[in-house]
Amino acid sequence: MMRGVALQVSQILQQFLPNGMWINPKRRAIALLAFTCALCVVFSCRQSPAWSTTPRLSPREKRAERSSAWQKSRVLCWITTSAENHNARAQHVKNTWAKHCQHHVFFSTRQDEALGSLKLEVPDGYKNLWGKTKAALVHLYHHHLHHADWFLKVDDDTFVIVENLQHMLQLYDPDFPIYFGIKLKEPVTSQIFMSGGAGYVLSRAALQRVVEKGLTNSAVCTSGDRGKEDVELGRCLEAVGVLAGDSRDHLGGNRFFPFTPGTLLMPDGVAVLGHTWFWTHVYYTTVQGPLCCSSTAVTIHYVKPEMMYTLYYLVYTLRLARPQDLPPRLPPDIDSVPSQVLEQ
Repeated sequence: MMRGVALQVSQILQQFLPNGMWINPKRRAIALLAFTCALCVVFSCRQSPAWSTTPRLSPREKRAERSSAWQKSRVLCWITTSAENHNARAQHVKNTWAKHCQHHVFFSTRQDEALGSLKLEVPDGYKNLWGKTKAALVHLYHHHLHHADWFLKVDDDTFVIVENLQHMLQLYDPDFPIYFGIKLKEPVTSQIFMSGGAGYVLSRAALQRVVEKGLTNSAVCTSGDRGKEDVELGRCLEAVGVLAGDSRDHLGGNRFFPFTPGTLLMPDGVAVLGHTWFWTHVYYTTVQGPLCCSSTAVTIHYVKPEMMYTLYYLVYTLRLARPQDLPPRLPPDIDSVPSQVLEQ
């Protein structure tokens, strides 16, 4: 191919160059080299932004574009709780990270005006979580479908960094049927699902499809209240064509945690802390140590109330001081400050 191109270039140059110059091998080589360089320059310019038909965005416009994409990732957080945990757990969720959701709803078996919980006509208990999940999905579909782009389900002992979730979701269209979480797989049936404890987030299209095509068809989704909530939902979503997305970051670090990140960060933490089930269920290859976990984590499960406030402080208040920072301001008690410091 290259030989054919060279032959065509030679023929073109021969038409425009004097015969004497073309016959001389040295001059012919120089002419070919000059023509090739000219083509390279033209080609490079054509690839430059100045030749592009797409207008270049200023830094301010780029920030506005990213902000617009962020705003399109409106998240409704739905928190599953029980009557006995309204004050023990759910109230602390409301006091901390829940305020960062565009909307949040507590689903329980008892209505509580102080908490703002809605009563679901499903008996309490772990065995009935599938029934509570279905009732919550139906309620969200009828009352909140167009109030948000994404619908995040978590338990009342899960901490969520909502901004990191919004950042992750910028890549995706809420009108495409997809859902995210930490992807697991049943060892026996190979059924793919997202851990209920770590939480999962459904696109608006996924919510619409599972309610309209899944929960109305007992051949697709289990009709009773009993069953493992996360496994049953995974089976139901797969049956109606909802894609199980990959929530990991570009380095393969996990963003959704069915336990505290320390379980994976600590050497042999999974075994020491009694979570060996994880290795037989996790879908993607996962390592222990610093590479296990994303710097943009979204959820952490098994968080006690006092740790809920600690995490909130660490995420939203604590900052790392840097050498280029200005010196700190003086403390309130001036009498405890040495005079040399006051004179500076």
